[in-house]
Amino acid sequence: DVRIPDLVQKTYRQAEHNLIALGLKIGKKTYKPYLAKDVVLEMSQNGKKLKSGDFVKKSSTIDLVLGDGKTGYQGYENDDIDTTTYTEETEEN
Repeated sequence: DVRIPDLVQKTYRQAEHNLIALGLKIGKKTYKPYLAKDVVLEMSQNGKKLKSGDFVKKSSTIDLVLGDGKTGYQGYENDDIDTTTYTEETEEN
């Protein structure tokens, strides 16, 4: 088993490097509105959210939720923020 590193708030490139170095694979990338583009917001495996310190089997596939970079500063009175998420499939190596 390998321990999941703390990748939340890291860039996708940093997360990809760390996960591959641990013998893990990148699965589905889902984007949701967030100020920073391609910043890791969440990690999951088979629909179960992961946090740093969790253990997974080596060669497991880890799905990532990333920021889309399309949300700027929003005031509190703006309740109509688009919280739509979309998914990008990645090819396995």
